[in-house]
Amino acid sequence: MLLSNRGFVPYPETFATEETTAQALRRLRDILCADTAEAADLDLLVAGLVINSEEFPRIGDRADLCDTFVNYIRLLTECLQRAPVAPALRGISALGAALRHELLLGWVNLDKAAPKHHAITVFEALAGRADLHAAIVSELVRSIVSDNPLMPIDVRGEAADLLCATYRTDDHQIVAEPLQSVLNGDRSSGSTTLRERVLAGTDTIDTPFDFPTSTEDRIQALWQGSLSKTRERVFVDVARTIAQLAEVDERFSADHAASLAELAQIYDQRGEYLSHPDAEAIVAERLTSRTRRVEDYVVDPHQKLAGQTVSNLTRIASFAPEAVWPDRRVRQAWTAFARSVLGFSRVANLGLGCKMYFTPHGFDMPSLVYIGQATVIGKGAAIDLSGGLVVGRRNYTSSFWSDTDLHGHLHTGDHANGTSGTMSRLTIEPYVMVLDDDVSFPPGLGYIEAATYADGAPDAGRIRGFRSLRAQPTKAILDAPMQP
Repeated sequence: MLLSNRGFVPYPETFATEETTAQALRRLRDILCADTAEAADLDLLVAGLVINSEEFPRIGDRADLCDTFVNYIRLLTECLQRAPVAPALRGISALGAALRHELLLGWVNLDKAAPKHHAITVFEALAGRADLHAAIVSELVRSIVSDNPLMPIDVRGEAADLLCATYRTDDHQIVAEPLQSVLNGDRSSGSTTLRERVLAGTDTIDTPFDFPTSTEDRIQALWQGSLSKTRERVFVDVARTIAQLAEVDERFSADHAASLAELAQIYDQRGEYLSHPDAEAIVAERLTSRTRRVEDYVVDPHQKLAGQTVSNLTRIASFAPEAVWPDRRVRQAWTAFARSVLGFSRVANLGLGCKMYFTPHGFDMPSLVYIGQATVIGKGAAIDLSGGLVVGRRNYTSSFWSDTDLHGHLHTGDHANGTSGTMSRLTIEPYVMVLDDDVSFPPGLGYIEAATYADGAPDAGRIRGFRSLRAQPTKAILDAPMQP
């Protein structure tokens, strides 16, 4: 079932009334302006993790809010380093909840400039404090095994990296049982069979399916599909974590061996996917952890999740009337789908009231999709992919994509024999579209055909930071070395 609440607020008495809320904001502003905090401020700093970004205290009229967040985290870290065990543990618990999206979503989860989640940064700084080590390890493990589809996949990778970096052999009792429970759990996903694809039947450009007829059915289809994909992702991350832990603690060796068959099956089911070496290099350079792999951002339209193919789930997400609703349950389901199934990165967000068309109907092969940090997909964006899409960091594109249609393949058909229309989609040239870091699509572009922006094509280089790469089949390698 969907999350039943908005997340909890640590030290809720801080914001219990208008008066206490105003007092808290004034004190936070004083702390940030003085760049120092007292021991008594720790509870306030922990509670401040949930403050909406628009109401977060600024330092001066022109202060960069991202710099303010960095200073805030430094002050919180310094307070936690000095704090007695009991209040420090409460702070660690709140930060762990933020990792898992159990905390009310404030700036700590939505900061679009941080190189990694702020809670990971704090845990790294506290790693040397022996009396907090077990609590930090516990929060990291809980985050790795969390099946909350709203938790972006990058966060789980960052948690796994830090666990492996700080693991001590006497942590085995804390770590082993939760990881083993994932290996022994039930995961029900698969792919459409050749027979199902042969007998799908269509006289339209998109293969028809039984579109859910009610709002509740559409919400549940996306949420349950996201949950199913999340559990697969958790298994893969746990298997990778155990593989690293087995190198320093032989007690994990049997678990590592037990995970290999299912891990190999998952990789085999993905089969070939469309990509380009340059696009994969861009993704690899921007991964926020060693545990993450490029293939984690491959979207397979034929994978079945909770009874629906990914291709059909994208159509539900795209064409359902609820796609533009700012309803909380709708936003949870649509955002969970974007993060868990499509692999949108840690702070990439669908935004309120957005509508995204992600319809990989052209060639129906798995393809690379990486929507990097700080990207927001805006209202009415039409994205029709075959080879894939790679968008870099800090690209705030929502105000521009509302008038932008991205078409990722050229329908070539057999024009010499007069073939066109629906039949033309059976022969296509797939492309991976790439938008670099720190750039956005200019407004007013309208329709973008990937083929016309490829090297040597008429529009190549016309859009700053945008290029189109001819996609080619590649295959994920199970035992590929991790990124340094």
